[in-house]
Amino acid sequence: MIELKQVSKTFTRKGITIDAVKGIDLKVDKGDIFGVIGYSGAGKSTLIRLVNYLERPTEGQVLVAGRDLGAYNGLVSL
Repeated sequence: MIELKQVSKTFTRKGITIDAVKGIDLKVDKGDIFGVIGYSGAGKSTLIRLVNYLERPTEGQVLVAGRDLGAYNGLVSL
């Protein structure tokens, strides 16, 4: 199971703050299949990078199999 709890990702560039993803709650149970669709610049890629932890969230938790990925400092074996 993959779960996002109040996940947000904010980028700051040249003094401008951009909320790419804001306050997302999502739960994907084992065997579920989801797609992510939306307009260009809507935050789809950022959301996926948060799920696979290539990006760390600015706020919130990403849990896989009940384990908070933010608690790890390296490779995670689930």
